[in-house]
Amino acid sequence: MCGVSQPTVWSWIKADRLPAEYVLLAERETGVSRHELRPDLYADRCPACAMAGAPATP
Repeated sequence: MCGVSQPTVWSWIKADRLPAEYVLLAERETGVSRHELRPDLYADRCPACAMAGAPATP
């Protein structure tokens, strides 16, 4: 997926962060929203944030 190797994906998992340049592609390929993948970048429309009553931006 995303044209990257398994070790690269593993490094993302260990870092607990998907690189910004792969967020939209990962969203398209997996169906997981960009807001869930990187709420630090897409917090302005984070459904979980809105439901919890949290501020829309960090």
